[in-house]
Amino acid sequence: MASGIACHPLFPFIGDLRMNVLRGRRTHRDEQGASAVEYGLLISLIAAVIVTATFLFGGMVKAQFTHTCERYQEPTGGSASCE
Repeated sequence: MASGIACHPLFPFIGDLRMNVLRGRRTHRDEQGASAVEYGLLISLIAAVIVTATFLFGGMVKAQFTHTCERYQEPTGGSASCE
């Protein structure tokens, strides 16, 4: 009977297991890169929503602030511009 791991009946299995572990590490690294891309896309989407909301509601918010400013200037007789 020869000694060593080469004659062990589980040797092919151990070799496959080792390769799967190494592939798993490589896959894990690839997934980290994919996660970074996904986070970048998510941040881009959030930024696009903020920009869109600003353009859609910006005029309405400005009008509301102007209206509020004018209401507070009437009783005090202020001369500062609300715009």
